[in-house]
Amino acid sequence: MRRIVVRTVVATTLTLALVWFVFLPWLMADPTDAAPRVNFGQFQGELIVKVLQDGRNMKLLQPYEFVDSDGLRWSVPSGYETDGASIPQFAWTAVGGPFEGLYRNAAVIHDAYCDSREREWRNVHRMFYYAMLANGVPQGKAKAMYAAVYHRGPRWPPPIKCPPGQTCWSSVEYPPFSTLSEDDIKKLMTLIEMQEEGRGIASYQGRPGMTLDQIETFSTQ
Repeated sequence: MRRIVVRTVVATTLTLALVWFVFLPWLMADPTDAAPRVNFGQFQGELIVKVLQDGRNMKLLQPYEFVDSDGLRWSVPSGYETDGASIPQFAWTAVGGPFEGLYRNAAVIHDAYCDSREREWRNVHRMFYYAMLANGVPQGKAKAMYAAVYHRGPRWPPPIKCPPGQTCWSSVEYPPFSTLSEDDIKKLMTLIEMQEEGRGIASYQGRPGMTLDQIETFSTQ
């Protein structure tokens, strides 16, 4: 009888030890390791602004920048003034304004580079998208805002380097705006969010959301 008890205790102990050995790594794992964070880039410094007397423009009180996932720095100097004009006004209703909530940081950087035009316009708009994601804007909202700035935001000829003391002009024609109307873009923005969030609509469930390339080439034709 004593041998049976000993064997039972030993078997139970070995079983518990095996279970502990198998599940210990899972129990000790950092829950954030289960879904690695995608590197969208990161903001450097703190966004400190002053609202000017007109109630609309904001002035940057210290340098601010966004470093994208490739390490490219998008820097804005202290003293820069912005009014959010690089974001089409009809798109403001989706966020409450160009400087509301999580969009504000990306909007300041986007405004600055739409003003300076020192980088290619498509790259500036894409930076805006990734900067929104980096600051926690939901992907559906970020894609919808990207659709707005891509199809109706500022565009300009490719920047060129000019020797000191000379005036240079780009030989490339000014890129035309998208052929989509404001109503078309609003419908596109709604479609994007429905696809990303599902909203319980069976026709969208299980279907991937639109890529940035698909947003850019979207047509109602």
